[in-house]
Amino acid sequence: MSSYFLTRAYPYLSYQIRSFHLQVTGGVKTKLTPQQINHVLRLREASSAEVELPPPIKSYEVSQLAANFPIEDRCIEAQLLRAGGMLFSVIDGHGGPACGQAISERLADYVSVALMDKDGLDRIAREMDASAQSNFQLPQLVSRRLHPGDYLVSGQRTVHLKWLKNYVIDRLNSKDDSSDISQKLKDAFVRLDNDLSSCGLESLDENDQATEQNNLENLASSLSGAVVCAAYVDDCDLYVASTGDCSAFIASRDDEDIWTTKSLAAQHTHENKSEMERILKDHPGEEATVVTAERLLGQLYPLRAFGDCQYKWPVAKLKAILKNYQLMHLFPNGYATPPYLTAEPDVVHHRLIGHNKFMMLSSDGLFDFLDERSAGELVIEHMSGRRALQPFVVTPHSTLAELNVRLKKRSVAQSKKPDDSNVATHVIRHALGSTVEGLDVKKLSQALSASVEEARYQRDDMTVQVVFFDTDYLRMFSPMESSGKKS
Repeated sequence: MSSYFLTRAYPYLSYQIRSFHLQVTGGVKTKLTPQQINHVLRLREASSAEVELPPPIKSYEVSQLAANFPIEDRCIEAQLLRAGGMLFSVIDGHGGPACGQAISERLADYVSVALMDKDGLDRIAREMDASAQSNFQLPQLVSRRLHPGDYLVSGQRTVHLKWLKNYVIDRLNSKDDSSDISQKLKDAFVRLDNDLSSCGLESLDENDQATEQNNLENLASSLSGAVVCAAYVDDCDLYVASTGDCSAFIASRDDEDIWTTKSLAAQHTHENKSEMERILKDHPGEEATVVTAERLLGQLYPLRAFGDCQYKWPVAKLKAILKNYQLMHLFPNGYATPPYLTAEPDVVHHRLIGHNKFMMLSSDGLFDFLDERSAGELVIEHMSGRRALQPFVVTPHSTLAELNVRLKKRSVAQSKKPDDSNVATHVIRHALGSTVEGLDVKKLSQALSASVEEARYQRDDMTVQVVFFDTDYLRMFSPMESSGKKS
């Protein structure tokens, strides 16, 4: 997408990262001090400190590192106040920040509506009708904390409310009363993507100056794109919905202290045989063009995504919009039988048990440097070393033998003491700076001192979300524990 178009659509974008880089380096690539390295790595970290979380979630820690300017990754940690449970999501945008931003503001609401029963939907609809008589306000469906650097697009809130209300009404009128959570998550993803597409198409019919800014923002959300991995935790049930190539895995420790990881997110790329079979089946006779150079129509790497409507809209409408905004360079070669792209996720259901210790969601920028096993080992290492970050407390009734055991454990932890209290930042630090001989500060400095123009060609944005489970709660209440089964 042209920089001219994005500048017009997003005049409010923050220049915090660029300003910091210029302040530290003067715009010239240079060696960063350890203090400057820490500042860059911790600029966008967050945690659940001082937040009351629903069981079995014990805590979460998040960190992001930008490569693009502005950062195109987003993430969500939201309690679903009406539907129950909690939603975590990593959103990896591409072609600009607009689509990822729209999803970050709307996905939790759509999932809430998808999960609510008819009585809950009816209450929401009546609240919406009442508020429409005055200043239209959306009933609070979720509780969500924004991260450092996050923002909300004020002009898009009215657009979101309009389409969300339509979704509530359609859910109320639907005869489908299934209790299948996996299907409900699929419905929420697809409906949100369809609404983003419809917003973009409306720009073709509304051309007056009063709506120009909204049209540009809606179109930016439609023509940029994002892949999404979302984890919904409802008591002892975990559902992971994945569209694109973000990653999610769960780490477990058994009774013999053996750690294992289990992948929870499908990868919708050319390397996925079943995904390639689906694409070729949907577009017979286009085998030579539909996926070339490992990309959809030779352009897009993920084979499922939100937005990216230049791979979804009917030919005539796509040409009309692109011509209207002087964006015909976005028209794909071989574009004959759209849609070529879907936002429908694959959903994995996992029953949580006491052995399940934590879950990690991340954008693919991390896994350009690490595999899931290595990322899991970094979290485990941090969990061990974290003991050294806590003060040593001697209780009044401690025996010398007990103190000796505790001091030995603390000595081991001290050798693994992490530089970061935030485990997600710890993972990113080691992803960029690790060598076979350990953490290399020089290598880390080189990775972080690249200019904003250089960084995006060396790596992608990174988002890491680590969710820790309350294992005592799971041992007590998980149906899998009481039945003697393990997963």
